[in-house]
Amino acid sequence: MWRSLLQPLRWATVLLTIATCVAADDVAATTKMTIAQCHAAGFDPYQLACETCKLLPTKQDVCRSCCQTYKSTQSQTHRYAMAVIGHAYLPSYYPEVQSFLDEDLKDVQSQKRLIVKRLGSNGYSQKPMPSVLMFLDGQGGNSDPEEMDIFALQRVATEMIVLDGWKRDDIRDMLKALLRDDATA
Repeated sequence: MWRSLLQPLRWATVLLTIATCVAADDVAATTKMTIAQCHAAGFDPYQLACETCKLLPTKQDVCRSCCQTYKSTQSQTHRYAMAVIGHAYLPSYYPEVQSFLDEDLKDVQSQKRLIVKRLGSNGYSQKPMPSVLMFLDGQGGNSDPEEMDIFALQRVATEMIVLDGWKRDDIRDMLKALLRDDATA
């Protein structure tokens, strides 16, 4: 009788051991590299979808250690009504975002609905809050996004992206691709 009761437990132990070994192997293969290490290996961790790594003939382990699991290689078809950039206006911390604001903002705003909000300090350190990009599908509930503070906007945002490490051209291209034309917003 005891033998028949213990048999399922033995199989469960064997299966759990196998699953643990497989999971440990996956973790070892996907140990995250730093952004600098990924760039040195030729990968952009901000843009790299993990499903892309499967297509590479070599360097798949390095690729998996730099990729973003939430990224997809499927084309983005959803276009947002508007976007809000929250920025600390400290060029030494976020020069690419500041460069976008100085050189491309007016061009993008002439075609798309884009608002820029100033961010303050996070209150805990001298480093400012990171620049963020928030996409909104509607007008932010019952309030005008122009009048809302950054924290209220974060609550109604459909999607939010931290812009730390993004290049000026990538920010501009993403906004032009993902925002509806102002006439249709």
